[in-house]
Amino acid sequence: MVEGESIHLGGNIELSGFSELKSGEMTVVKKIVGNYVRKLEGACTQFNGLKLNLKPLHKTGDTIKKFELYAKLMDGGNVLPASIVEHNLFVGLDSVLKKLEHEIKN
Repeated sequence: MVEGESIHLGGNIELSGFSELKSGEMTVVKKIVGNYVRKLEGACTQFNGLKLNLKPLHKTGDTIKKFELYAKLMDGGNVLPASIVEHNLFVGLDSVLKKLEHEIKN
């Protein structure tokens, strides 16, 4: 993984650390993120952006065994953070975005 390499989805979604994923995995990541962004935009007072950072914690060869995900949602002047450590990338992504959704609604 190359640190600092970012992927931009639209104008206000930034994914960092995802460049090492296979194209099939990246397709699923984009769909999960896209679905949550629609929900978050509706729940926010002023959605300014979402940043996701993926960090591999445990790697065996080319396989990442554990992921650390950081998410930061910008809503007007507020910044809401969330993080999670998970073995499955997709479960972790869903969980960290669900945390943000829960924070917005409370």
